[in-house]
Amino acid sequence: MDIPPVRDGLPDTASRQARHRVVVTGLGAITPLGVGAGELWQGLVEGRCGVRPLEGAEFADQPVRIGATVPADPVALPSGLPARRTDRAAQFAVLAAREAWRDAGFDPSGALANEIAPERVGVSLGTIFGGAPVLVDGDRRLRARGPRGLSPHTAAMTVPSQATAQVLLDLRITGEARTVVSACASSTEAIGQSIDRIRQGHVDVMLAGGTEAAIVPAVMASFAAMRVLSARNNEPARASRPFARDRDGFVHGEGAAVLVLELEEHALARGARIYCEAAGWGLSADAHHIAAPNPSGEGLMLAMRRALADAGAAPADIAHINAHATGTQDGDLAEAAAVRRLLDERPAGSPAVPVTAVKGNLGHLQGASGAVGAVVAALTLHHGRIPPTIGCDDLDDACAGHLMDVVTRAPRELNAAGDLVLSNSFGLGGHNAVLALRRTSPAPPVPPGPKASGSAQNLVREFHRAFGLGVGTHPATVSPELARHRQVLLEEEVAEVAEVAETDRLVDIAHELADVVYTAYGTALVHGIDLDAVLAEIHRANMSKLGPDGHPVLREDGKVLKGPSYRPPRVADVLASLQ
Repeated sequence: MDIPPVRDGLPDTASRQARHRVVVTGLGAITPLGVGAGELWQGLVEGRCGVRPLEGAEFADQPVRIGATVPADPVALPSGLPARRTDRAAQFAVLAAREAWRDAGFDPSGALANEIAPERVGVSLGTIFGGAPVLVDGDRRLRARGPRGLSPHTAAMTVPSQATAQVLLDLRITGEARTVVSACASSTEAIGQSIDRIRQGHVDVMLAGGTEAAIVPAVMASFAAMRVLSARNNEPARASRPFARDRDGFVHGEGAAVLVLELEEHALARGARIYCEAAGWGLSADAHHIAAPNPSGEGLMLAMRRALADAGAAPADIAHINAHATGTQDGDLAEAAAVRRLLDERPAGSPAVPVTAVKGNLGHLQGASGAVGAVVAALTLHHGRIPPTIGCDDLDDACAGHLMDVVTRAPRELNAAGDLVLSNSFGLGGHNAVLALRRTSPAPPVPPGPKASGSAQNLVREFHRAFGLGVGTHPATVSPELARHRQVLLEEEVAEVAEVAETDRLVDIAHELADVVYTAYGTALVHGIDLDAVLAEIHRANMSKLGPDGHPVLREDGKVLKGPSYRPPRVADVLASLQ
């Protein structure tokens, strides 16, 4: 059965291109390959495996005694959270979020220390089990010691939203708190929702990702009963085999990954390093079986198509796919079927698309797997290298071909053809989610503006904060092609205004000027007035407050004569001059 064309309810291409862009500015991870996104990337490129024997006595009688565990105790790490009040998944999440926050160039002490309004920052994390292991342990303690055996923190630690709450507390973020539970697609959906929240103007920055820490006997035994785990207890480093002919199931894993997503204008204004654009995402549902994917791959393909549509892209734009591929027979076949059908839509003569799967290195991190995949996809774009799929010594012919080129044995350079990477996540019960990340060109050098005094610099910074309060919620949508140009003009304008403004009124003036700019922009769009003309008129009105030589009019004592009476131009006056 053919999938009908996607009717995604999204704006047309022109409208989509005019939306505010979201970029990735920070990455953090704690995985079976080590602590830090750097350790994750290095381990993938070197082809290392993080699957280990489970040594605890509680696993001795388990049919599966291997897992992809984090090789560090999060409590023992510097600034680790106390185990008495936080579960292991929350500890992982906080460590990954701190790294991503620092990597984005923010002060680790929290939002306020960075002169970012805490209400303009949010957190969105995905998980499946949350603190369920705490509940299992609580039940054991209850049976052994009665009610007095339970900690008063037990209930709080069991809820899935505990990890999100701990990140909020740690970084003093008050904007938004979201927790997504949608099987193995949880963290991909958490990231996708965050993209939309920034696009819609609700926040400027989101920490988005996922966490999981449920390598406990009850969970291991239940997966083993489903016959979805690899039982290669004697060769843990070769147990996870995505796309391999002899794959026999996934390896249960743990860890966390977090990305800092940011409004592009916000990131550029503070000079942030940008890994890539978070260009789009897509969701779908199989409605086929509670545990098995639809073998046709139709649901998976629909999610990929929707991610491409949301990014304003087509199959021809795909440069690489980071596959979900867990190493189960049915799951890998369904994903391969979907990928091959999607790539068959590329123009005749198109090169094959390199595909990789990282679960050979990491096992399956469940609710955190999509976030780890997104971090890897961002690093792939950033470094221009594709890590190999390990454990796939004998590639299943049914999982390749039709322009699907599974990367094995050694890293490969990312082709210049295409600018989009898809990161796939497909979960139990038919939850499908896909991210589309786009490579970005280095930002062009900013033309030199007027030499700003300390007051000017303060006003520029406060202006961006004030302007951010209205970005995205107003009909004034600036196209990506003109965003950087207008940003420079606005910064020059604000810097010049600072020279005629009283220092103790900088904050008020910044907010007033920001209100003029985005209100005038919105009205201009409604009436078809060119936005650059609006900027030019605001500049003319501001400069009328200066002397004929373009400098502030000074009193004999050297103080600014017109500074105390400065007010930004009125919106009505600006628009009247243009009509």
